[in-house]
Amino acid sequence: MRSSWHHVVMKLCLMLVCHSLLQLLANVRGDISVQDYSKYTGSSAITGTSLGKTSARSVVRCSTLCSRHEEEKGERCHAARYHGETRACELMSRSGEGAEEWLVDGQWNIYVIQMGATLAVITDHGENGFLKGLLESVYGSHYYWLGANDVLQEGVFKWETGEDWGFTAWAVTPWVQPLGNAGYNCLGIWVIGYDGWVDYLCEHGTWYVCEKDA
Repeated sequence: MRSSWHHVVMKLCLMLVCHSLLQLLANVRGDISVQDYSKYTGSSAITGTSLGKTSARSVVRCSTLCSRHEEEKGERCHAARYHGETRACELMSRSGEGAEEWLVDGQWNIYVIQMGATLAVITDHGENGFLKGLLESVYGSHYYWLGANDVLQEGVFKWETGEDWGFTAWAVTPWVQPLGNAGYNCLGIWVIGYDGWVDYLCEHGTWYVCEKDA
């Protein structure tokens, strides 16, 4: 059961403030190592939605553009492909359905991000309290994305991992959440300021919290 405090501690102690991981590598080296990505060698097509086409000096640079896309554009990039001869670089989101299809054909190198983590899922008071305390003590007052949204039906939030939606910790000050405003479809936790969960514009670039099972 997820309500076990021992499970909560073991699970959430492995949580990462993901904004710093790839960005730190980018700042230190200028480009992110392709070791942060897994080269796709499967025979089936990778499908999703195109996030744009550009050029890059290397596959490493192309992967870097993917990792920075969410911060700069507000859309999550899951995969990048690079054409060595033309230096073409294309980015893809795999959230939801999309018409874009990528195949390994000997000309394109395809890389998918392999962090092995998902946006954090909170299903009881113990997990919420642990995360809130961690963020307050270590990172201070900020807004952090969590792994749920009500994109498909306004007011009906779902965890992206498929776990049951039941426990909530909506903020009640300065405004009672969720607001339900148009486009406010993504869930986050705002520590200190709102002191609880809020729904906000998915395009908003901010920090986010990931979790990874032991």
